[in-house]
Amino acid sequence: MKKTTTNTFTIKDAALLEWALKDVEPLPGRSLQSSAETLRNDKNKVKHHSKKTHPLDSTLKTREKREIIKPEKSLLHGTSTGLDKRSAQRMRRGKLEIEARLDLHGCNQDEAYRELKDFIFRTHSQQKRLVLVITGKGNKDFGFDTKKRVGVLREMVPKWLNEQTIRDRIISFDYATQKDGGYGALYVLLKKTRF
Repeated sequence: MKKTTTNTFTIKDAALLEWALKDVEPLPGRSLQSSAETLRNDKNKVKHHSKKTHPLDSTLKTREKREIIKPEKSLLHGTSTGLDKRSAQRMRRGKLEIEARLDLHGCNQDEAYRELKDFIFRTHSQQKRLVLVITGKGNKDFGFDTKKRVGVLREMVPKWLNEQTIRDRIISFDYATQKDGGYGALYVLLKKTRF
């Protein structure tokens, strides 16, 4: 049995739409026409859109389409932007020289955030490349359940490194090797400073 659908847009629907869009301002150079008025004018007119194109595509100007910028994806442990495979492997294996260290043990979240941001800005301006950020694992005892043994800073530092002001200065970050702190520390590879 074929299901039939009707594309009817009632006056009630138009009133609801008007209420929902009451605070919307029209784009520059466009006028805002009441949907109830449009409904009365185009009562029997039904537009069918091709499945290949989105109905809003026709309303966007070409210039406006180019200005839409997709947000960058968050960096994850071990991912990098603009770093060759060999350098990424050398960093992950602890083969690159650590030029500066930041130990966040004993800091609360606010202090740790300020320390991390200042540290990244300072070391970036000093043209250092690889830095080590020690977060620790937290001091809660969860017994043998190692999945719950994650410190607050260990969870928050990667999120802070993805904030735009900090992320603009880094290429990649990854967990440190065991000799440098393991999962309680991060290697952070900074971008070169351009003058």
